[in-house]
Amino acid sequence: MIKILIVSDIKIYREGLRQILSAKNSTEVIAAVSCSHDDIAPYYSHRPHVVLLDMTTSTSCEIATEISQLPTPVAVVALGVGSDEPNIVSYAKAGISCYVSREASVDELMAAIKDAAQGECHCPPEIAGVLLNTLRTAPLREVYQPDPENKNETHVKHAAASIAEGQAFYWCLTPRERQVIGLLAEGQSNKQISRTLCIELSTVKNHVHNLLIKLKAKNRAHAAYLLQASMAEIFDSASISREATEMHFRRSNTTPS
Repeated sequence: MIKILIVSDIKIYREGLRQILSAKNSTEVIAAVSCSHDDIAPYYSHRPHVVLLDMTTSTSCEIATEISQLPTPVAVVALGVGSDEPNIVSYAKAGISCYVSREASVDELMAAIKDAAQGECHCPPEIAGVLLNTLRTAPLREVYQPDPENKNETHVKHAAASIAEGQAFYWCLTPRERQVIGLLAEGQSNKQISRTLCIELSTVKNHVHNLLIKLKAKNRAHAAYLLQASMAEIFDSASISREATEMHFRRSNTTPS
């Protein structure tokens, strides 16, 4: 049973969510409260697994940050995020990794709740697109200068200009896509990935195709590079060395599809 705390300043909204979720066998609503700290704080001791947070209030990011700093981890699901949301990066920095759009159905909400409870990320394509596009407007930091006389070298700019951006690349992927791109980054071909994950070759090709679209990557090597660059930002904020980058592209460009 997933224990849920609903937080919204709109009473009819939070009570409506309470009624819907209380009717589900997999969820238990411990409370539905306003966005006031005094209303929320007493329920932290009930140890909710998931907090459904209405993002239409001005204090939503502060609440999310407060929740992320609790001794016992609690997942936050951002509710009512629009495809034109200007504060999406702030949400990511506040520790939110699960998002539900304004147009989401109850089934989509339930999927987000289950992912959050399992420690997974949940980011619909339209929200992932906003997040990535917003972050791509940040100044790019170049980490690799190619040899202009070597046509096999690929010119890549480091798009992961911050830890938040690195996380954004990862959050927009499904668990299976993370597995696929991880193996792709190791230099595995589609056939090798198919054998490793015990899935059909056509399924692998579909995942790779979706990865290229989501990451706006030019090819497999570029997609793997973006992941490696962004993960470097998350774990140690260190630049990827020229030698490591060149080695990766030499291996990726010679690996059959």
